[in-house]
Amino acid sequence: MVGISKFHYEQLVKYHCFKRLPGSEENFDVDHNIDDRTIHQDNGINARLIRSIITNNESQVALIRASWNFNHRSRMTFYTDGSLQNVGSDTIQGGAAWMETSTTIPVCFQTSISNEWISSFKTELVALLLALLVSCEHSEVHIYTDSKSVIDKFKELAKNVDTFKYARDRLKDSHSTLWFAVFVAMETLDLNVIMHKVKSHNNNLFNDQTDALAKQACILEPPVLFNCNKRYKVAPLYKGVEIEVNLRRLLRDITSSKEIYTFLQQKRMLKYNICRIDWLNTMAIINGDEASLMTSFKSSYIKSKKVKLLIEELPTLDFLKTTKPKVYDDSWNCPFCNNNETFLHVWTCAHHVTRLKQITLIVKSKLLECLSTVVTDFDSNNLHYQHIISHGSWWTLAYEPLNITFVDLIKGIVPYELSEQINCITNNKDASTEILRNMFLSIYTHSQEIWLDRCKLIVQREQIYNISGKMKKKSNFGGNNFERSAYVDQSIYSPMTKVITSADLLIDKMVTRGCHFSNF
Repeated sequence: MVGISKFHYEQLVKYHCFKRLPGSEENFDVDHNIDDRTIHQDNGINARLIRSIITNNESQVALIRASWNFNHRSRMTFYTDGSLQNVGSDTIQGGAAWMETSTTIPVCFQTSISNEWISSFKTELVALLLALLVSCEHSEVHIYTDSKSVIDKFKELAKNVDTFKYARDRLKDSHSTLWFAVFVAMETLDLNVIMHKVKSHNNNLFNDQTDALAKQACILEPPVLFNCNKRYKVAPLYKGVEIEVNLRRLLRDITSSKEIYTFLQQKRMLKYNICRIDWLNTMAIINGDEASLMTSFKSSYIKSKKVKLLIEELPTLDFLKTTKPKVYDDSWNCPFCNNNETFLHVWTCAHHVTRLKQITLIVKSKLLECLSTVVTDFDSNNLHYQHIISHGSWWTLAYEPLNITFVDLIKGIVPYELSEQINCITNNKDASTEILRNMFLSIYTHSQEIWLDRCKLIVQREQIYNISGKMKKKSNFGGNNFERSAYVDQSIYSPMTKVITSADLLIDKMVTRGCHFSNF
C-alpha cells in the first residue's frame, strides 16, 4: 500500500470541498430550528462579548449562531473582505463578510454596514472585527485579507502597549472605537491574531468567495450596529452621530466647506458652482509643492500671485483707471491692441492668440511626458488621454459663462472631469495630483511670461509720463467702487442647478457617502 501523508489528505479533502462549495444563494447559517430564546440564554464568553459590542438583535443572533460552529479550536483561519458600492451617491452601500475555512465545509457570515462615516477601510475593519467575535477562546487566529491598509494599521496599534490608554488618541485616529473593539475581543478571548495579505482577484477561491459574499451583503437588512459609547463617558458627536474620523481634520473640513461655499457666492465665481470643480487639487496647486511646515519668500510670492489669478485681482488697467483716475486717464488701454484691458482681455487679447495656442501645445506635451513617466508603456492613443487633449472647451482661448476654458485653467481651476480622466490612467490619486501640479505649473509659468511682458510695456509708459511709485501708492480718497465681476450675467445662473447649496449639506454628504466633501 502506498503511504499518503497528512498534507496530501488535507489537500484531497479541500479539493472535494471546493467542488461542492455552496452557491451564493445558499444559506450558511447553523440549524435554523433552534429557538431564538435558546440563543439569548447562551451565556458563554463569545455570546457575552458579542452582546457587549453589537447592539442590534438580528446581528447578535446571527453571530452567536455562527460561533457555535467553532467549539474547542486551537487554530482558526478566516478570509475577510469588505465591499463598498456607489461611492459618493445617495445609493451608497457597504457590506462585510468572513469565511472560516478550517472546517470541511466553510462557515460564512455576511452583513451590511450603516452609511455613517463609511469607507472601504471601514468595511474591511468591520469584517475583521466580526471574525474575531466568533473565534474560539485561547486560539491562534489567522486572518487573510486583501486590505494592506488594515494590516498595516493593525500592526501599528498592536506594537504600542499604550495605544488605547489615553482618550486623546481616539480623537486622532479614524474608527478608533472599532479598533478598540478589535483589541477588546483579542484580550477577552485570549487570541493570537496573525494577519496575512492576499492578492485580490487573483483566483484565490476562498478570497473570491468572501469577496462575493461581501458584495451580496450590501443590500441586506438590517445593517450591523455597534455599541460605540462603551469606551468613553463622553464622545464627540456630529448631529447625534458619533464622529469616527480624525476630529481635527473634520473641524478643518467643516471650516473649509463654509469658506468654499462663501467663496462661490461671489458674483465672479458663480460659474464654478454649476460646473464640478476638483477643489482639493485646485487648492493643492495654489499652495504649491513646498512642505507644509516650511515657508519661504519665493513660495509665498508665487502663492500670492496664484491667489490673485484665481480671484481675478490682477492690477489691470480698467481697475487702475477706476481707482487711480488722476494717474491713469482713459487713454491707458491694452499696450498690445489699445482696447480696454480687463482681466479677461489679458488672456484673450488677439495679439496673444498665437502665443497662447503654443502654450496649450506645451501643456499637452507636458501632460504626455508626465503620464509616460508614471505609467509603464503608456500609449498616447489611450482613450482617456485623447479625451483630455481633444476636449471641446478646456483648450478654448475665450471666456464661456457655462464651460471651463483655458482662461479658467490659467486661473488654476481644476475641472473634476480632468482629475478623473488622469486618475483613470494612473489608478493612483497621489500620482494624479503630482501630474496636475506639473501640468498647471507649466500653465502658470508660461502665462506669467505674457503678463510680465505686458507689465514691462506699462512701466515704460509710466516712466515716459513720470509716474512714480509714490503717485501710484497714494490713497484714493474718493473710495473704490470698481466692480470686477461686471462682465458676469447673473440671470444665466439663476435657474441652473447649483453644485453646492449649503456648507452643512456638504459635510452631511461626506459623513454618509464615503468621500471627501470636495467631491460633491
